Amino acid sequence: MARNVYLSGAAVFLLLLLVPPMIQGADNGSVGLSIVAKPLHPIDKNMEAQVATIIKSRLLAFGIENVSVNTTINSSSGETLFVIRVFPVNSTDVELIKHVISDSGLLYLEFGGTVFATGADVTVPSGQYGLDLRRGPTVGYVGFQLSDKAQDKFKQVATHKVGGLLTSSSVLRSIL
Repeated sequence: MARNVYLSGAAVFLLLLLVPPMIQGADNGSVGLSIVAKPLHPIDKNMEAQVATIIKSRLLAFGIENVSVNTTINSSSGETLFVIRVFPVNSTDVELIKHVISDSGLLYLEFGGTVFATGADVTVPSGQYGLDLRRGPTVGYVGFQLSDKAQDKFKQVATHKVGGLLTSSSVLRSIL
C-alpha cells in the first residue's frame, strides 16, 4: 500500500514538473503534433492520394505550415490510416487543425434555406474543375452533375419557393 502511494505521489510530482514546460513549449511553437485519422469508409489507393493531398492543401490554406500527410495500413485491421504531422505548432493552431481535419468536407446544397442535395448526389466529371486564369489567379471553377433524385428535389423546392412550375432541366441548370 505504501509503495502504491509513493508511486502515485512520484507520478503526480513528475507531472507537475513536466506539464508547465510542455505548455510553454506549445505556446512557443516548439512542439509538434501528430494526428492519426481513419476514413469512415474503406478507400482505394487513388483515393488515399487524393485525400492526403486535400488534407495537406486545406491545412496550408488555413495558414498551418510544415505539414506532412502520410498513409499507413493498420497491421491488425488492414484499414488505411492518415498520419498528419505538424511541427512546430502552437496551442492556438491545435484547435484549428482539429477543425480542418474533422469538421470539414460535408457538402450540402440548399435553395432558400432548404437542403436539396448532399455530397452523395454530386459527381464531378473528370477535367471539369480548375482555375479560370482569365478572371484572376485565384478564381476556380467546378463543373458538377446532380443525381436525378437531387434534381427532382430541387424542382420541388424551387417551385415552392419561387411559386412557379419548373419543367425544363435547362431552367435547373441556369438557376444553379
